[in-house]
Amino acid sequence: TLRTEITEGDFAGSNIAGWGYLGWDTANNSTARAVDRFWRTSAGANLRYQSWDVIAAFIYGKDNNWDLATNKEQTSKGITGQVGYLLSEKWFAAMQYDWLNGTDGSQNFNKVTPVMTFMPRQNMRFDTGGRIDLNQTGGGRQHEAFVNIRTMF
Repeated sequence: TLRTEITEGDFAGSNIAGWGYLGWDTANNSTARAVDRFWRTSAGANLRYQSWDVIAAFIYGKDNNWDLATNKEQTSKGITGQVGYLLSEKWFAAMQYDWLNGTDGSQNFNKVTPVMTFMPRQNMRFDTGGRIDLNQTGGGRQHEAFVNIRTMF
């Protein structure tokens, strides 16, 4: 991971970052061991101005044996964007958009996520929100509601 950040002024906390990795996944079946060699790379930026946060990122990756069976290649790409506002020292509201697409259609993800965060302490946060599925119409949509509790020691 490479990252650079502004540390002072109205834009303190703004940053640009990028990362990448290479890996192998394996599976054993009755006749042979299958291997998937894959890589991912991503770049993103966070513009922070006073109480506002605007985040954008892109991810791209390739697999040479996606299903660990048929040597099926897979290319995945995605974008995400978030706009958030610090309502007070303890409350943060955000709206996020995520889109992910794989060449075989198995990774199609197109959702909007409103989130409200409560931060009772600097090392603790409680998020609640929902994901609204934009991919399909009618009964095929998969909306989600969630609660996330995060603390750091």
